[in-house]
Amino acid sequence: MTLKIVQAAKSYFDDDPDIKVYYTRLSDTYPSLTERSDLANEVGADRFYSVHINSAGSSATGTETLYNSKGYKSSTGLTSYNWSATIHPYIRSATGFTNRGLVNRTGLAVLRHTKTSSTLTEIGFISNKSEAKKMNSNLTNYGKAVYNSTKASFSKTQLGDNIVLKYLYSQLAVIHQPYDCQLFIIIWDHQIHVFCDLSIIYMICLTYLFNIIVNRRIFIPHIFLCDLP
Repeated sequence: MTLKIVQAAKSYFDDDPDIKVYYTRLSDTYPSLTERSDLANEVGADRFYSVHINSAGSSATGTETLYNSKGYKSSTGLTSYNWSATIHPYIRSATGFTNRGLVNRTGLAVLRHTKTSSTLTEIGFISNKSEAKKMNSNLTNYGKAVYNSTKASFSKTQLGDNIVLKYLYSQLAVIHQPYDCQLFIIIWDHQIHVFCDLSIIYMICLTYLFNIIVNRRIFIPHIFLCDLP
């Protein structure tokens, strides 16, 4: 099932030029846990996303997402917890199963050895006949949720949150302060706009910011997508 979920996710990622994805497998092969982490580290992945299906007693139920509180951060400072907190609502909404929430697992090999923000989502329990049947009928929907949750994480960290706002302001502060002008940074519709009251400063800021925007547009986020058999 996990392989089919990842293959479904791939169909969405293939249509998105802004995200580059490396897959541990796209056929019925079984790379070791070490090989999965090693590949992510070799390509310098910005995210590590492991797709898994749980197993326990027949009465066990629900969707959960695992993170490592002692794990690495992404190049943009995204923690394993925040990465997991972003994707979990998407996966949980797609399954409709009991919400088991976020679970801290510092000992999992793929979350411990991958040198970037990492997460492992447990779609549901294959040991539960009812969940297993529903999962087998909704693999494409889960793949779409994998894509949407990943896309959302980059939209949040690169286009609209305080990290970006603070970064841009700090970069423009050198230009802003000597002229004692008001500078406004407004973010909407995935675009960044700068306004200030002096036309010459406006042009300087806009030119400077344009370079940042261009660099961000040509930067392709690297995702590492992994599923466990």
